[in-house]
Amino acid sequence: MPEENIRRKRRLSSFQIIILGFAGVILLGALLLMLPISTTAGCVTPFNETLFTGTSAVCVTGLVGKDTGLALRHICSCLLM
Repeated sequence: MPEENIRRKRRLSSFQIIILGFAGVILLGALLLMLPISTTAGCVTPFNETLFTGTSAVCVTGLVGKDTGLALRHICSCLLM
């Protein structure tokens, strides 16, 4: 019985690995941008704004919800690049 479970493991296709990689980088960036140390005001940014900014940074669209030069510290601006 355990041998059947070992044989049934599915491997991810290259397409699935790329999609999971994009999603992982976007979520990691959004979580890092949510930290209070990321903003100049020292407050937590809502997840929907950081998710939008993280997605925009990974997909290189250049769209942002806030002015990154004013709202984010320099270290986070480097993170977006």
